[in-house]
Amino acid sequence: MVFKKKYLVKNFWLYLFLLLVDFFTFFLKIFNKKKLPKNINKILISNIGHLGDVVIATAVLPILKKNYPDIFIGFLCSSDCKDLLQDHLYIDKIHTFDHFKLNRKNCLIFQKIK
Repeated sequence: MVFKKKYLVKNFWLYLFLLLVDFFTFFLKIFNKKKLPKNINKILISNIGHLGDVVIATAVLPILKKNYPDIFIGFLCSSDCKDLLQDHLYIDKIHTFDHFKLNRKNCLIFQKIK
């Protein structure tokens, strides 16, 4: 593979396409500066993935509390991750949901769906 600046591509046309996408999204980002509303009271963050996914998702919580100090934060996670988030400083309420496809228990698929 040929490394061209920041893209790891062989094809010249793909390289050109990636450059154009970056070029236009840069200008969209500059001209489309929408402000977040200041009257947010509650937010629900959902990550029903496994433990590592939930840990990474908690990185956004201090930023939310810094920008919105009075916000009520709920977190939707799997029941396996509930203990991890139980005493988190920035989470006010924990909701749980177990999707049968993410369930790692050694049982039949019908029992997981049930």
